[in-house]
Amino acid sequence: MLDVYMDLIIIIGLLAVIVTGIRLLPQIIKSFRTKKVRDISLLWEIIGVAGAVLWVFYGYLRQDLILIIGAAVLVISYGILIFQKFIYS
Repeated sequence: MLDVYMDLIIIIGLLAVIVTGIRLLPQIIKSFRTKKVRDISLLWEIIGVAGAVLWVFYGYLRQDLILIIGAAVLVISYGILIFQKFIYS
């Protein structure tokens, strides 16, 4: 029974990583296609990347690979949006 419980925890964690990873993808794609980023707040992106970096650090301290991967994907996604903000502005 414990194995099933642990498998369920891993599955939930992996689903959270996938959803977190694709959450910013529509905005990244739209910004790439339209080259318009005027309505995207740079402060929102900076706060988002700062929070994601803290989650990576927290995951590292807890030795939680799923948490580290999910947060790292967010760092990369926010990094792309910040890059787009500077390139397309």
